[in-house]
Amino acid sequence: MTRAGFGIYYDRINNVQSVEIPQLGVGFAQTLVLKSPLCNVNGASAGANCNAAAGTNDIGGSGFRVGVDGTIPVPGFPTVTSPVKPASPFGEFLSFSLDPSFKVGRSYSFDFTVQRELPGNMLMEIGYIGRLGRSLPNSIDFDSSPYMLKDQASGQTFAQAFDAVAAQVSAHTPLANIAPQPWFENQLPGFGASSASGPFAQGCGDPTLTATQCLVSQNGGAFQARSVNALFQSMGFDRELLGETAYNNLQVFLALFVRTHIDLSNYHAATFTLRKRPSHGLQFDLNYTFSKSLDQLGGVQNNAGTYASSFNPNLQYGPSLFDRTHVFNAIFNYDLPAGKGHKFSFSNSVLDKIISGWYVTGVFRANSGLPIPVVGGDFGGGPFSNGVNMIATVDPSSLGASAHSSVCGSAGLNGLTYGSAGDGPNCAPTDTGSGRNLFSDPGAASMKFRYPGVSTDGRDGSGHPVRGLGLWNLDSRLGKTTSFHERFKVEISADFFNLFNHVNFFDPSLNINSPETFGVISSELIPANRTQGSRWIELGLRVSF
Repeated sequence: MTRAGFGIYYDRINNVQSVEIPQLGVGFAQTLVLKSPLCNVNGASAGANCNAAAGTNDIGGSGFRVGVDGTIPVPGFPTVTSPVKPASPFGEFLSFSLDPSFKVGRSYSFDFTVQRELPGNMLMEIGYIGRLGRSLPNSIDFDSSPYMLKDQASGQTFAQAFDAVAAQVSAHTPLANIAPQPWFENQLPGFGASSASGPFAQGCGDPTLTATQCLVSQNGGAFQARSVNALFQSMGFDRELLGETAYNNLQVFLALFVRTHIDLSNYHAATFTLRKRPSHGLQFDLNYTFSKSLDQLGGVQNNAGTYASSFNPNLQYGPSLFDRTHVFNAIFNYDLPAGKGHKFSFSNSVLDKIISGWYVTGVFRANSGLPIPVVGGDFGGGPFSNGVNMIATVDPSSLGASAHSSVCGSAGLNGLTYGSAGDGPNCAPTDTGSGRNLFSDPGAASMKFRYPGVSTDGRDGSGHPVRGLGLWNLDSRLGKTTSFHERFKVEISADFFNLFNHVNFFDPSLNINSPETFGVISSELIPANRTQGSRWIELGLRVSF
């Protein structure tokens, strides 16, 4: 038998993301803050339109109660211009808005299956499933750093200048030997020699320093960690200090957050099913799925996150965070062939009741690991972005990711020690860590990754991630049903959860900028309504009459 299908399914709009949050804008759209007036509260002077007779009681800030008399003070409101012009710097903490052309997300669904009857009362089915998500909800940040910005005088882009300086900082080049970059020199003229200072920036006051060297002296950590976002914000203050225009006029502190619909996803899967219908006391279902799910970073669809760079939505296109290549599950039920009418039986009715009615059932599941991004640096996506992921210089599968034991922290990228938070007593008598790590040598593993080049890489390392720990588990029941005189039935059972007492660990963090916890395995999967993941046994007795 052959079946095929196609359908289009439309998303369910989230009222919070599409309506409520975008209302939290500045000016006429501001619904976030209703200030109570200053009526000598905590020694403050009376505000506009404040009822001084209220004394120290801030009636405007109290809940209304029946029986409480008195005039409620009304705050005075400043004149609002149209259009609204936020003050600088940071006239608005966080700006929200909604794309006026917002579309509802949709999924194009394809499926094709072939089914065939097999001997032994079995049925086999092979199929294909496809899901193409389009116009999916996501958020962008209009304040995302324009790393492609070109200096017209030199023709150099920020990305080129940033990568050149970052490479020198990573190589521990002395400050005096940092090569000046035309982009920084022209965008921050005289920054090294300037002795000007302000609330958010200060010149170096050293005529011997170039603008590039001055920038490195104040932002070496941003270059080391490849933090484009932090550097752009710092340069905005620096330019304002030098009398130049800040890149975003510093009107918004966090982000110009816009909810829109340009995300996409692709899911393809081959499915295999073998089903045995009940016969000879046995029935089972065996299911295997070989699949791949790809997206631009699925986390931005259901929360307030933004792209690593809103200028390049495909920067992190790769396996979804929930993508599992291999998934296998099985269910079975077997009535043991013992007792009256079966191969093994006794003529004695008492013995026959003892050996009859036994059965065993089980649910088995096994799947491969999830992608674990090796986080490092950012492309200026803003405070709500997830940063970018390091690019592996070798095949990630060759790194031997597994639950290694007795692992000690070791030297790695940038001369730092990786995985030391997991050091156990085998590393030093006073260490109390788990001793487990995703890598046998976390320091050596860290050196198999490099930061994405802002000027050279169109995508980060999301497309070829490290795969985390797989999972397998078997839950089973052994039971017996016995009938007495057709009116009474007694069932005894023993349920075994995690029958083989197998530990399934949670995937660790792989943040290159948090070397202590890099790869450290510190927790296990604990199912719901359980206090630990080890084997649990539940005994049951049921009497029916």
